[in-house]
Amino acid sequence: MKKTLLFCAVIFLSLAGFSQTLKLSSHNGVSDFYNKISDDRKIPFAANGLQSVFNLNKNSQLVLKKTESDKLGFIHYRFIQAYKNIPIEKSMFVVHTKNGLVQSTSGAIVTEFDNSIENNIKATVNAERAINAAISTVHAQLYAWQDAGMQQRIKMQTNNLKATYYPKAQLVLYNPQSSLLPRELKLCYKVDVYALQPLSKADYFVDAQTGAVIGKEDRIYFSDATGSAQTAWSGSKTIHSDKVSANNFRLRDYTR
Repeated sequence: MKKTLLFCAVIFLSLAGFSQTLKLSSHNGVSDFYNKISDDRKIPFAANGLQSVFNLNKNSQLVLKKTESDKLGFIHYRFIQAYKNIPIEKSMFVVHTKNGLVQSTSGAIVTEFDNSIENNIKATVNAERAINAAISTVHAQLYAWQDAGMQQRIKMQTNNLKATYYPKAQLVLYNPQSSLLPRELKLCYKVDVYALQPLSKADYFVDAQTGAVIGKEDRIYFSDATGSAQTAWSGSKTIHSDKVSANNFRLRDYTR
């Protein structure tokens, strides 16, 4: 009987802890990058209860993407934010826990959505039109899905006969600026386009209400350096090399 009462008491205290809410400091409706929880407010962690714990908008969800642990005994849970199941680009929320208790949070999420958001999450452009707009913006000579070898390779890598490099369109909330300012969030299609000639790979953001490409996020980056080289027969010549690491560059001969 005593064990039963003790067990019930533990459950009650745990539920009481989860009923607490932790107010995230915010500016212009977006949380700060770091919020440390004071010792008297640390509560048990539950990934499926964060919406109420952090007193987030009822239509907002935190979607767990990754879990990491370190040598200090901390477990870090990495989330992205969604509104009515539409992912919010550039959002990232990390909950740092130790011994099962929330120690701190970091990242950037929307804590106060603008009233206009309900009118901004209605698409009037379909996915096919968005894909065509992104491809037209790239205007490449050859795309990855047009190369038989590339197509065969992705099917083998994924063990999926239907796999393809042809672009996919996903609805997201996106701000063309480098912030999560709630009133600037727009419903967009995120379209991945992989081109071979010339080489490029990027996500293009197409406004789901106008069909215009309003943003781009590169997935392949180029970095090179220009210098002088003393050749054996032609004297000093200007050469280009590509960057391998922080202080190392590589010169390659593509003519052979």
